[in-house]
Amino acid sequence: MSETRRRSSLSLVRRIGLLLGAVAFPAADLRPQGDAGTEGLARYLPADAVAVLSFPDLTATLQDCRSLPLWQMGREKEVSEFLAQPFRQMHEWIEAGRKSSAQASGIDLGPLLETKFRGIEIGLARFRFPEAGGPPEVAAAVRVDAGADSPKLKAILDRLREKVPAEKAAVRDETVGGKTFTVIRQKADPRDPTRIVFWSPEGTAVYLVVGTPGSSFPEEFLGRVAGGTASPSLASDPEFKACTGRVGNAGSEIRFFMRVPPLVDGLLKGLSFAPPGELPAFLRPQGVKAALSALGLDGLRALACASTAAGDHSVNESYVLAPSPRKGLLALGGEGAADLALLERVPKEADSFTVGCVRMGEIWDTLFRALAALSAETEREVTGELAKFEEKNGVSLRKDLLGSMGENFLLYSLPAKNMMMGGAPDLTFLMPLRDAAAFEKAARALSDALVGTGMVALKEADLEGTKIRSFSVKFDGGGSHGAFGGMGFNPFVAINPAYAVKGDLLIASLSRQGLQKAIRRLAQSGGEGGASVEGYRRFAGKLPQGVSGVSYSDPRETVGMIYTTVTSFLPLAAAGRDLPIDINSLPSAEAIKKHLFGGLSYSKTEKDGLYSCSFSPWGVDTLLGLGVVGAATASTFVAYEGKKGGSGEEIVLAPVGKEDPVERARREMLDIKSGLTIHRMDYDALPARLADLLKPSAEYPDGLLAGRKEVPKDPWGNDYVYEPSADGKTYRLRSKGPNGRDEGGEGDDVVGK
Repeated sequence: MSETRRRSSLSLVRRIGLLLGAVAFPAADLRPQGDAGTEGLARYLPADAVAVLSFPDLTATLQDCRSLPLWQMGREKEVSEFLAQPFRQMHEWIEAGRKSSAQASGIDLGPLLETKFRGIEIGLARFRFPEAGGPPEVAAAVRVDAGADSPKLKAILDRLREKVPAEKAAVRDETVGGKTFTVIRQKADPRDPTRIVFWSPEGTAVYLVVGTPGSSFPEEFLGRVAGGTASPSLASDPEFKACTGRVGNAGSEIRFFMRVPPLVDGLLKGLSFAPPGELPAFLRPQGVKAALSALGLDGLRALACASTAAGDHSVNESYVLAPSPRKGLLALGGEGAADLALLERVPKEADSFTVGCVRMGEIWDTLFRALAALSAETEREVTGELAKFEEKNGVSLRKDLLGSMGENFLLYSLPAKNMMMGGAPDLTFLMPLRDAAAFEKAARALSDALVGTGMVALKEADLEGTKIRSFSVKFDGGGSHGAFGGMGFNPFVAINPAYAVKGDLLIASLSRQGLQKAIRRLAQSGGEGGASVEGYRRFAGKLPQGVSGVSYSDPRETVGMIYTTVTSFLPLAAAGRDLPIDINSLPSAEAIKKHLFGGLSYSKTEKDGLYSCSFSPWGVDTLLGLGVVGAATASTFVAYEGKKGGSGEEIVLAPVGKEDPVERARREMLDIKSGLTIHRMDYDALPARLADLLKPSAEYPDGLLAGRKEVPKDPWGNDYVYEPSADGKTYRLRSKGPNGRDEGGEGDDVVGK
């Protein structure tokens, strides 16, 4: 198979797979009311709906994804050649499923694969437990908007309504709210979920709504859509507007909104159903509820996320609605701004770094509040032991240790070259201290207490006038009752947390060696540091004033290291096994990481919530692309095992020259159909003749016909019959078969479409 043929098949099946993945991963339109999204699902959901997820314009998303890193990675020759077989298998499965469906029901689902969907949406409308007890009521609504291609979808639905068995569902045209709808209702059965599918001939959307047995929501939702304006609705809910108005824009690829309290209430209600005595104390509903409150999570109202393609990178936003005053985990960052001057201390070879604010004292207070909520007795015991320790050593951990720490910090890491071989990550933490002497006294007392347990060893060393303290877990190594169950090695040998105080600066690392390198770097630091990193500079102009945290991460070295490590073990793991793919032809690490780059993110604390934004190589293309690649690979393994299971022998593909002529014709027509579908997607029309597929383009320099120099003839030496429709949207494709006579798809003709 030539490179172009692989590229064409890859592009086609990727698009089809993405489309199918989007249908299986439904969504909800979160566009602000008043723009093109006013007919979105949020307008018809009740104000207390729990969650919505949206691909607002799937067709535009697929187009935008073509410039993002994962797509560019897929165009690398090594990658496309390796994935050609899995994608071809998935394509064949799709075609087989389409044919099987047409034979079984008389309904051709092929037009779905060619439909340019304007939006695919889902909403979790209800998740609540009845006051009288019993299982929860759950209801969800799906909206599929085919836009200008809605006639294709309606044609399939019209065929479907003719095929629905009368004993299973009722089909009728109804006038609701002055509008006519075709409604398919599942016949009532108190044991089954309630389902309704409906659409209006005047509109472009189709709705599916499902509820648990006895749910009234499906009928309510039909009325909401038919009424045109349903109030109160999710779209007008203040929390929904506050969240979704803060993230995304009209060009977002994906959007998500979730309300938190209903899910927490459902969790607590579910725990209450457990028989008395079977749940440990810390999982009893009242204790969990009190702990969540102590952690400050009861102030979490909702969250929203959005991802937008912006050229070669994605802009990913999130907003957590948590109005002030916040406490616990939601208040750890305080209200201050990150000290970007700390970036000067970042070594230029760092592949990730973060500057931000953290209130160490709040961590302490939050943990003790949560402990008291879960078990007041345990909290009293811990507090009592702590008081004894502090009285003995003349320190207060809350005041002298945590209170001496500032709120600003820097965290950076260097490429983890040895981490996969058991080495500790090269991670360094720096924090300015308010009172270095008080901190050192409290830290030394705590260190001595840990050593006194007999499980931790402390080693002290001096480096250029700076005292280093490092810890290691002691290990006796022997017997089944040893510290690690009789293991003959210490699993923590590479982890030696270490810290030092240099002037008014706390420095900590996961290893003594890492700390020593960090101290030496400080003596050499100067200039811009992290701010001079190319990836940081690229996006630094997008940082607003007053950010509470900034992070930079370059995934290339880490991705390359992990990929190389994993793939180096695959041949060993696969030894002696029959596989449908050649793992020795796996793409190189360079091809995998070539199109990646460093991304920048920031967070900002606001009065009513916490906002974060990242400029990243990862986005909606990662979600969709990895899902499709996974599905294609899985289909290849399943098909291969199925064939082996059916024959009991290893499957060996016959050379092209020995193929059955009918199978060869079908294979060649599959290549032709791939080119036709790509042409239709790119130019919104079919070519007038097959020879047009040979023409090169910027994206396909070898044309769309598997790199051929001429249109192939069928195995019997005749031209394939290609008949495009007058509107250039559909076509028929066939071979004249062994007798060489065109019989319109009958007789011995081999039909490709």
